[in-house]
Amino acid sequence: MGKRNKLRGHYCWVCGRQQSSERFSGKGHTRHICRACSKLGAVELAYLQNLRNLERCVTWEGFIRRKQRAQFETFLQHDDPRVRAAAEDLKRADSENRERSRAEWEADELAADEAGLDGENDDGCPF
Repeated sequence: MGKRNKLRGHYCWVCGRQQSSERFSGKGHTRHICRACSKLGAVELAYLQNLRNLERCVTWEGFIRRKQRAQFETFLQHDDPRVRAAAEDLKRADSENRERSRAEWEADELAADEAGLDGENDDGCPF
């Protein structure tokens, strides 16, 4: 097995790209913001950071984690209307995903009951 190629440069969290060191200013290295993205302005960078924090509350399947719900609720009362709208969209998608998942689970349970599978073997062990 050969050596793994090391990525050169730095990662910019705003544009999501790995770029060469020359694309970063002095403080951009530590803040992980390239020169092009550092020109966006403080308001736009704060909005993008809030979106990143909002997306961290959600799993890959689109569910809001139980332990993250308190933090997620703060985004529903956020000052920025764009962040509030994104949080409301995620909450709506979460409720739809949970409803669909619950319906699938209930359908599986009903099918198992009709087939006579109660989840136990002859010895009473559910495994």
